[in-house]
Amino acid sequence: RTRWAAHDVGVHRAGSKTLHHHQVGELVLGYEELTLHSSPSIALSTYIAEPASPTAERLHLLAAWAATTATAHGTAF
Repeated sequence: RTRWAAHDVGVHRAGSKTLHHHQVGELVLGYEELTLHSSPSIALSTYIAEPASPTAERLHLLAAWAATTATAHGTAF
């Protein structure tokens, strides 16, 4: 909050990235990235899939596989 109030946020980028996952295929994610004027090497990036999109469905599938694997091995996220 302090940095935001001080307007220390430097660069704001937004767009989309396309990734290829070897099990589920193409993932198209929207992203936003913020960097600080005072520390340009520090960035906060967020990625999100459009609701009800093929990418969202593929991410749910990956999460289910990961949860199944974690349960089978007795581990948790």
